Amino acid sequence: MQSLADRVHYLLRTGGGINDPEVHIRALNHVMFREERLGYDHSADARGNILNYFLHGVLARKLGTCVGLPLAYVAVAQRAGFPVQPVNVPDHVFARYKAFPPLPYPNIECTNGGKYTPDERYIRRFLVSDRGMETGAYMRGLSRREHLGSLFYTAAAIPLKRGDYDQYIWYAEQSLELGPRDAFAHNEFARVFASLAAHDPRRYGALRKRAQLLAQRATDLGYVPVELVPQPQRPTTKENS
Repeated sequence: MQSLADRVHYLLRTGGGINDPEVHIRALNHVMFREERLGYDHSADARGNILNYFLHGVLARKLGTCVGLPLAYVAVAQRAGFPVQPVNVPDHVFARYKAFPPLPYPNIECTNGGKYTPDERYIRRFLVSDRGMETGAYMRGLSRREHLGSLFYTAAAIPLKRGDYDQYIWYAEQSLELGPRDAFAHNEFARVFASLAAHDPRRYGALRKRAQLLAQRATDLGYVPVELVPQPQRPTTKENS
């Protein structure tokens, strides 16, 4: 990670613009997408491949999804000392450079080589709700604490897959405490807690109540069901080659 950040700083030292946020973005894009050649995993099982969601998997395979690619980009940017934050919209994550005064083109689409996409397009394309923007669930840069909460959400999939439900619940509660405005996490944890309740008579009441509270919180935050978000057409094998 540090070596990637060092390469970004080398470009800035040799090419100029070390104090220019727009040059910072260009240098990051060059290292991450031109030199490292990180790209979107268009395979049929991309969403089910857990390596696409973790930093080591993305950097080792040079592939990721709209979760893992921004994760890697933000990690390198922050290691380089730049104020780049992840931003949630329904079923998608992008990056944003937080500068004062704000940049005219701050958004960084990590699934498309770091190209700029305006807020309005994200809002329209991903059906961002007005309520979700009012509460800060969507279209708002995440703090490092909130970003850590989203990482706990991702990591919770591991104990869930192996049937360690106590460990899953622990990860879930850490995620919720760190990310109290993460509408997607609240909804997903509500769904899984309700499922766990149905298979755990001893804790049925507590889990069921927790699930209901989380579902209501997701609604209050302006949650947009991901199944409503139009999915882009996956490229054919010929287009991928």
